[in-house]
Amino acid sequence: MVVAVIALVMSTAGTGLAASGVLIRHSSQIRSRVITGSNIALGTIKSGNLARGSVRQANLDADLRNLILAGAANRAGAGGPAGASNVSSAVEAYRKSGPQKAPPGTPARIATMHGLAPGVYAIFGKTVIAAEPQPTLANDLHSGAQCALDAAGDKDVASASIAVSARNSPSTLNMQVTRTLDRPADVTIECSSDYSSFSATDSTIIAIKVANAPKSAVGG
Repeated sequence: MVVAVIALVMSTAGTGLAASGVLIRHSSQIRSRVITGSNIALGTIKSGNLARGSVRQANLDADLRNLILAGAANRAGAGGPAGASNVSSAVEAYRKSGPQKAPPGTPARIATMHGLAPGVYAIFGKTVIAAEPQPTLANDLHSGAQCALDAAGDKDVASASIAVSARNSPSTLNMQVTRTLDRPADVTIECSSDYSSFSATDSTIIAIKVANAPKSAVGG
């Protein structure tokens, strides 16, 4: 650092400094804050000019400190499988339309997120189910739909009416689970209906990678 400062001063002062007989040999000859960043040419000071430990995180810009911390968290992977990241990220699989006119009584695959990478996730699924064609149920009956979000064996189920008194009543079904994966796995949404054929639209699966996701059963 001292060598770089001497080179800087000599280059900026030129022959006038040499003629004056003043030569800076040590940083103690320079008062605090006399030389600022604007006096230092870009690329003049390199890592080889700095003594080990002379620059600490506290001396760095806040944004740079945050980047360093994020990188350390990413390498540590605390709270998940080896190599997992503490920095949140998300992946989405969607299907705008389909299947169409799925028969009642048999589960139909609505959407699949293929090969979700190992990690710890909060996973959300959503689909809109409607009876199709127009239901012809008796006035005192209705048809319901049931959907399951399955993340490698961890499931959440939602149900809703899709036809009431022979009238179409589309419903949005939402599901969510937390899941820790130690190997790639598929995440799926499957739905079925009681009486009416049905169609699905605007289906989506979103997996958000998190640092950890503790899970516990609770009472009321």
